[in-house]
Amino acid sequence: MKELIRHGEPISVIRNVVEEEKIDLLLMPAHEESRLEHFLFGRINNAIIRRLPCSVLLVKEKAGT
Repeated sequence: MKELIRHGEPISVIRNVVEEEKIDLLLMPAHEESRLEHFLFGRINNAIIRRLPCSVLLVKEKAGT
């Protein structure tokens, strides 16, 4: 596993890393969110998923964690 830290607009940065590292599957956490969280973050997640040139797997956390 490799840890990368980049600065910039999230969608562009994630897409650039996916292309540079030749990533074919991206794992992202999926969680239930309140209306406020959906308004603030849901749009970003949807935009990331739609614009990536790779498959995306959303993974739910275990109940109670």
